[in-house]
Amino acid sequence: MKNKLIYKIVLIIVLFFTINYFSNDFTLHDIEKTAIVVALGIDYNQGEYDVTAQIAIPQASTSTSENIDSVISAKGKTIAKAISEIGARTGWYPKLSFCNIVVIGSKTAENGVKDIIDYTMRSTKLLDSAIMVVSENTAKQLLTSKTPLDSVTSFALLKILVKNTEKTDVILTNDIKDFAKETSSFSQVSVLPIVKEMQSREDDSKSNSSSSSNGSSGGENDEQGESSGEEKSGNGNVIYDATNSAVFLDGKVVSVLTNTESLVLQLCRDDTDLAFLEKEFKDEIYLFRAKSDSIKKGLKYNNGKFTFTLGATVKLKIVDVTGNKHPDTSKDTDTASDALLLSVKTYLEQETAKLVEKTISENIDLFGLKNELYQRYPHLYQKYKDEVLSSALYKINFKVKKVI
Repeated sequence: MKNKLIYKIVLIIVLFFTINYFSNDFTLHDIEKTAIVVALGIDYNQGEYDVTAQIAIPQASTSTSENIDSVISAKGKTIAKAISEIGARTGWYPKLSFCNIVVIGSKTAENGVKDIIDYTMRSTKLLDSAIMVVSENTAKQLLTSKTPLDSVTSFALLKILVKNTEKTDVILTNDIKDFAKETSSFSQVSVLPIVKEMQSREDDSKSNSSSSSNGSSGGENDEQGESSGEEKSGNGNVIYDATNSAVFLDGKVVSVLTNTESLVLQLCRDDTDLAFLEKEFKDEIYLFRAKSDSIKKGLKYNNGKFTFTLGATVKLKIVDVTGNKHPDTSKDTDTASDALLLSVKTYLEQETAKLVEKTISENIDLFGLKNELYQRYPHLYQKYKDEVLSSALYKINFKVKKVI
């Protein structure tokens, strides 16, 4: 009798949780009324945030890509207000859980992004694993550009920033969480890739003709925040480059790193599985596949002086040679002679030294000396925090090996 009672109680509990589980919408809105945001663009103009959302609208239609992607924009005194305006104007609830990329306009980045960091970190709707980038122009222009790489602009950008393994270690990608962490560190320095639009050579005449037609209709829709089918700026087909990087100090862009500087910083900062390095040697241009590990980066204090060590072990493999007199051996790793390896070692150390000089002259703690100072010598931090960057002795040493 007692066992039957226990069985009934357990059965009732199971039925209760089963019914509750399958009837609960888990705070999700009706899918037909939901706008799944895959990218978010943020610009700041005249005291208002201009937020652009690239969305994938759930539809029953099976027609072309124009039915599945759209760009909607709205303005507001705060980012949250602008996003809510998007929902109010379209009738779709903006769902940010699938947002994988946040684009910041160039002028907005120069003026400061602390409000953006504050919103992205506090918001429970936006994942802190979303990639952050800086547009060379406005965020809206980037998200409304047309590209042959993908029907959805943000998907094309993610291919370059994350999914393309051959470029992942060349581009200094950063997500919301790491960017906020670095900005609030003692160095207050963080880096984001700058996305530049480059005109595609394909269908130039077609792009130019569509540019004029789209340009005439774009002005009104910018005001009304309507879909990108009529809002696109008409730049024609473009491709993207993100090898240059924006350096943020206390949330503001203060400098730009070139392709070479970004590569050198990456080799010194993290283990690099795949990168490409080009070097001229004896009237020939060598293209190397580079992999770095055994990172050497540390601050030491001795007899009132600071020494900062920079370097890594870089493993190289020749993948191509231009102007080689012996084409049959152009891809033979044995052609990487000791003189060639020494030339690459010298090149890396010289470029790193130039980057160090740049950080000192612009007072940007790009290598995190202040963080190292606080972690290793907290009792000396207040005394030396303002001078450690310029007074430290930098020792730069790369070990270069060939991969067979």
